[in-house]
Amino acid sequence: MSVFSPILARFADEAPFAVMVRGLLENVFAPAKLDALFDQHAVTQSTRELLFSTAVDLLSQVVCSV
Repeated sequence: MSVFSPILARFADEAPFAVMVRGLLENVFAPAKLDALFDQHAVTQSTRELLFSTAVDLLSQVVCSV
């Protein structure tokens, strides 16, 4: 019995490293965690129109060629 859906299980069987990296990136770059980290350490920066997590999400898509 697999804890994954059938499609995800197929990916995990054929490319386990890619699935682990994707899961790790989704956990590390979770929007709530990033915004909390920003709020904790921001000195002169503010979030008026663009959240820090939104900028990180956009940049990670560019860097990872998604």
